[in-house]
Amino acid sequence: MNLNTNGAKAIAALVVLNAGLFLSHHRVLAVVHGQSGPAIQAQIAASRAEVCKAQAAARMVAMEARMQARVAQREAMKARKQVQQDAVHVAAMAPSSASVKTHTTVTDYVRCILTSSRRAVNGGI
Repeated sequence: MNLNTNGAKAIAALVVLNAGLFLSHHRVLAVVHGQSGPAIQAQIAASRAEVCKAQAAARMVAMEARMQARVAQREAMKARKQVQQDAVHVAAMAPSSASVKTHTTVTDYVRCILTSSRRAVNGGI
């Protein structure tokens, strides 16, 4: 797994956030059960600070991912427009199917004349 991707960073930020929430919840329970003291209160404040840091990191990762998605969308739109322009250019440069068939040899020319005359005789012209 590539740890430099935005998805991996977001997952890491969420893991840290969940760990901070878990620790803060259990330290609050220790305070509720009568074990409060300056050391525990300092730990609670530290865990809250870690949670805030994790939330800020998660917000930054999400914002960076949105910006990269916008850039990727713009690039995709540019590529799509270029493909459409290329298709129009190729269609303009392609030989028309309605153009008259060229006869490269005398034999082809004679066959064309004979076929035309047969159609004319069979068609009653």
